[in-house]
Parts: sequence; C-alpha cells; structure tokens
Amino acid sequence: WVKLETLAAAMAAEGVRPNAHFVYAQLLAYSTSRPRQPDRAERCLREALRQGVDPNEHIAAALSRAVGRERCARLLDEVCCGQGPLIAPRRRTQPRNRSG
Repeated sequence: WVKLETLAAAMAAEGVRPNAHFVYAQLLAYSTSRPRQPDRAERCLREALRQGVDPNEHIAAALSRAVGRERCARLLDEVCCGQGPLIAPRRRTQPRNRSG
C-alpha cells in the first residue's frame, strides 16, 4: 500500500485524478496488508468520491474486505446519500459453458 500511496501522491502532484481501477487497487492493497489498513481505506474512498470517482461493486467489495461488512455498509450508505444499496449481488441465471 505504501507504493500505491506514493504513486497516488505523484499523480495528484501532476494533476492526474484517480479512476475506479486505481481506487480498487488501493483498497485491495489496504485489505491484504498485514495489519489491515481500514482507516486508510476509508480515507481513500472519501477522497476518491471527492475527486469524482463513481463507486461500483468492485470498489464496494474491496472496501468491505478492508474495513469489514458492517463498516462498509455504513460508509456506503453515508456517501451514497442513502440511495439504497450500492451493490446488487451478481447472479448468473445459467452456468457458464466451459466446454469447447
């Protein structure tokens, strides 16, 4: 996560805003580090939203891994203005055909 924060700072200095892919990578880094970095993950999310990144199910899933389900739900409810759940579970109606 340290390298990603360094890269984020360099991007900000150059006037480059993060996109959803970069934010997702940051949140994953916070969630997989030992010890986890939930406060950094929350700050990352808030800053990304302030810069115009639209949260999606991937960001929400990585955030959940970093801060835990309950805190994630509270954060998303707060930052998404209570517009209902951000994430709709992905459901496959038919199994993928892996053959040929």
